[in-house]
Amino acid sequence: MVVIGRVTTALLALALLSSCEGCGDSNDTSGTTGGGGEQTSGEETEETGEVPVDPGPAPTLGLRVEPEGEGQKLIVENRGEEPVELASALVLEREEGDAFAAVEGISGLALRYDCESETPECVTLVPGAALHPPAWTGDIGDAQCACEECAEAPEGTYRFVVATCGGGHRVESPAFER
Repeated sequence: MVVIGRVTTALLALALLSSCEGCGDSNDTSGTTGGGGEQTSGEETEETGEVPVDPGPAPTLGLRVEPEGEGQKLIVENRGEEPVELASALVLEREEGDAFAAVEGISGLALRYDCESETPECVTLVPGAALHPPAWTGDIGDAQCACEECAEAPEGTYRFVVATCGGGHRVESPAFER
Protein backbone atom coordinates (compact mmCIF):
# COMPACT_ATOMS: atom_id res chain seq x y z
CA MET A 1 0.00 0.00 0.00
CA VAL A 2 2.82 2.43 0.88
CA VAL A 3 4.49 1.80 -2.48
CA ILE A 4 1.23 2.50 -4.34
CA GLY A 5 0.77 5.78 -2.41
CA ARG A 6 4.32 6.87 -3.21
CA VAL A 7 3.94 5.91 -6.87
CA THR A 8 0.67 7.86 -7.05
CA THR A 9 2.30 10.89 -5.45
CA ALA A 10 5.25 10.66 -7.86
CA LEU A 11 2.92 10.39 -10.86
CA LEU A 12 0.90 13.40 -9.68
CA ALA A 13 4.11 15.40 -9.27
CA LEU A 14 5.22 14.47 -12.79
CA ALA A 15 1.82 15.38 -14.22
CA LEU A 16 1.96 18.68 -12.40
CA LEU A 17 5.41 19.48 -13.71
CA SER A 18 4.33 18.70 -17.26
CA SER A 19 1.41 21.15 -16.94
CA CYS A 20 3.53 23.78 -15.20
CA GLU A 21 3.45 27.20 -16.85
CA GLY A 22 5.47 30.15 -15.61
CA CYS A 23 7.21 28.22 -12.83
CA GLY A 24 9.86 29.99 -10.89
CA ASP A 25 8.47 33.56 -11.20
CA SER A 26 9.84 34.67 -7.85
CA ASN A 27 9.18 38.37 -8.54
CA ASP A 28 5.39 38.09 -8.14
CA THR A 29 4.50 38.10 -4.45
CA SER A 30 0.74 38.55 -4.74
CA GLY A 31 -0.99 35.91 -2.73
CA THR A 32 2.18 34.57 -1.12
CA THR A 33 1.74 33.36 2.44
CA GLY A 34 3.67 35.67 4.66
CA GLY A 35 3.70 38.28 1.88
CA GLY A 36 0.43 38.80 0.04
CA GLY A 37 -2.08 36.03 0.71
CA GLU A 38 -3.52 35.22 4.06
CA GLN A 39 -2.63 31.94 5.74
CA THR A 40 -4.19 30.48 8.85
CA SER A 41 -3.71 27.21 10.68
CA GLY A 42 -6.28 24.80 12.02
CA GLU A 43 -6.01 26.14 15.57
CA GLU A 44 -9.67 25.84 16.49
CA THR A 45 -10.47 22.50 18.07
CA GLU A 46 -13.48 21.16 19.90
CA GLU A 47 -13.26 20.66 23.65
CA THR A 48 -12.63 16.92 23.45
CA GLY A 49 -9.84 16.71 25.97
CA GLU A 50 -7.47 15.55 23.22
CA VAL A 51 -4.25 17.38 22.54
CA PRO A 52 -4.45 18.88 19.02
CA VAL A 53 -2.00 17.47 16.49
CA ASP A 54 0.52 20.00 15.24
CA PRO A 55 -0.23 20.46 11.52
CA GLY A 56 3.44 21.21 10.87
CA PRO A 57 4.84 24.30 9.22
CA ALA A 58 2.55 26.40 7.07
CA PRO A 59 3.12 25.94 3.34
CA THR A 60 4.67 28.82 1.42
CA LEU A 61 2.24 29.26 -1.44
CA GLY A 62 1.79 31.97 -4.02
CA LEU A 63 -1.85 32.40 -5.02
CA ARG A 64 -2.94 34.73 -7.76
CA VAL A 65 -6.17 35.24 -9.60
CA GLU A 66 -6.40 36.26 -13.25
CA PRO A 67 -9.51 37.02 -15.32
CA GLU A 68 -10.37 34.38 -17.92
CA GLY A 69 -13.44 34.84 -20.08
CA GLU A 70 -16.43 35.48 -17.82
CA GLY A 71 -14.68 33.87 -14.84
CA GLN A 72 -11.50 33.90 -12.81
CA LYS A 73 -8.50 31.58 -12.95
CA LEU A 74 -6.59 30.66 -9.78
CA ILE A 75 -2.88 29.89 -10.02
CA VAL A 76 -1.27 28.08 -7.08
CA GLU A 77 2.51 28.04 -6.79
CA ASN A 78 4.65 26.23 -4.20
CA ARG A 79 7.27 28.79 -3.18
CA GLY A 80 8.62 26.68 -0.34
CA GLU A 81 11.50 24.25 -0.19
CA GLU A 82 9.40 21.13 0.51
CA PRO A 83 6.60 19.42 -1.42
CA VAL A 84 3.13 20.41 -0.19
CA GLU A 85 -0.05 18.30 -0.32
CA LEU A 86 -3.20 20.32 -0.95
CA ALA A 87 -6.79 19.17 -0.72
CA SER A 88 -8.30 19.29 -4.18
CA ALA A 89 -11.59 20.72 -2.85
CA LEU A 90 -11.47 24.44 -3.55
CA VAL A 91 -13.63 26.85 -1.56
CA LEU A 92 -15.05 30.07 -2.99
CA GLU A 93 -15.87 32.78 -0.46
CA ARG A 94 -17.81 36.03 -0.93
CA GLU A 95 -17.47 39.12 1.19
CA GLU A 96 -20.56 39.73 3.29
CA GLY A 97 -20.28 42.87 5.38
CA ASP A 98 -16.84 42.90 6.96
CA ALA A 99 -16.15 39.15 6.65
CA PHE A 100 -15.97 36.43 4.01
CA ALA A 101 -18.31 33.42 3.96
CA ALA A 102 -18.34 30.27 1.80
CA VAL A 103 -20.56 30.57 -1.28
CA GLU A 104 -23.32 27.98 -1.21
CA GLY A 105 -24.48 26.16 -4.33
CA ILE A 106 -21.00 25.71 -5.83
CA SER A 107 -20.04 22.18 -6.82
CA GLY A 108 -17.16 20.67 -8.71
CA LEU A 109 -14.74 23.51 -7.93
CA ALA A 110 -11.38 21.81 -7.42
CA LEU A 111 -7.64 21.97 -7.80
CA ARG A 112 -7.42 19.68 -10.80
CA TYR A 113 -5.18 19.39 -13.82
CA ASP A 114 -7.95 19.55 -16.42
CA CYS A 115 -11.66 18.87 -16.87
CA GLU A 116 -11.22 15.42 -18.39
CA SER A 117 -9.26 13.68 -15.62
CA GLU A 118 -10.73 12.38 -12.39
CA THR A 119 -10.12 14.82 -9.53
CA PRO A 120 -7.71 13.36 -6.96
CA GLU A 121 -8.39 13.76 -3.22
CA CYS A 122 -5.09 15.60 -2.78
CA VAL A 123 -2.64 17.31 -5.12
CA THR A 124 1.11 17.40 -4.42
CA LEU A 125 3.09 20.43 -5.54
CA VAL A 126 6.86 20.09 -5.59
CA PRO A 127 8.94 23.20 -4.84
CA GLY A 128 8.74 25.73 -7.66
CA ALA A 129 5.75 24.04 -9.33
CA ALA A 130 2.61 25.95 -10.26
CA LEU A 131 -0.83 24.48 -10.80
CA HIS A 132 -3.21 26.15 -13.26
CA PRO A 133 -6.59 24.51 -12.65
CA PRO A 134 -9.50 25.29 -14.98
CA ALA A 135 -11.07 28.68 -14.26
CA TRP A 136 -14.16 29.33 -12.16
CA THR A 137 -16.85 30.16 -14.72
CA GLY A 138 -18.42 32.89 -12.60
CA ASP A 139 -21.50 30.74 -12.06
CA ILE A 140 -23.26 29.06 -9.17
CA GLY A 141 -23.69 25.31 -9.80
CA ASP A 142 -21.07 23.05 -11.38
CA ALA A 143 -18.96 26.11 -11.83
CA GLN A 144 -15.63 24.96 -13.22
CA CYS A 145 -15.76 22.74 -16.27
CA ALA A 146 -19.25 22.28 -17.68
CA CYS A 147 -22.48 23.62 -16.36
CA GLU A 148 -25.91 22.41 -17.37
CA GLU A 149 -27.91 23.92 -14.50
CA CYS A 150 -26.13 27.10 -13.51
CA ALA A 151 -26.97 30.64 -12.59
CA GLU A 152 -24.69 33.63 -12.76
CA ALA A 153 -23.04 34.41 -9.43
CA PRO A 154 -24.02 37.77 -7.95
CA GLU A 155 -21.60 40.66 -8.27
CA GLY A 156 -19.35 41.17 -5.30
CA THR A 157 -15.92 40.60 -3.80
CA TYR A 158 -14.74 36.99 -3.82
CA ARG A 159 -11.66 34.94 -2.94
CA PHE A 160 -10.53 31.32 -3.30
CA VAL A 161 -9.43 29.27 -0.29
CA VAL A 162 -6.93 26.42 -0.59
CA ALA A 163 -6.34 24.00 2.32
CA THR A 164 -3.61 21.50 3.02
CA CYS A 165 -4.66 17.90 2.57
CA GLY A 166 -4.87 17.26 6.32
CA GLY A 167 -6.84 20.48 6.81
CA GLY A 168 -4.24 21.96 9.18
CA HIS A 169 -3.64 25.11 7.14
CA ARG A 170 -5.63 27.27 4.75
CA VAL A 171 -4.47 29.97 2.37
CA GLU A 172 -6.73 32.65 0.93
CA SER A 173 -6.19 34.19 -2.49
CA PRO A 174 -6.20 37.93 -2.98
CA ALA A 175 -9.78 39.23 -3.22
CA PHE A 176 -11.24 39.89 -6.67
CA GLU A 177 -14.40 41.47 -8.06
CA ARG A 178 -17.07 39.71 -10.05
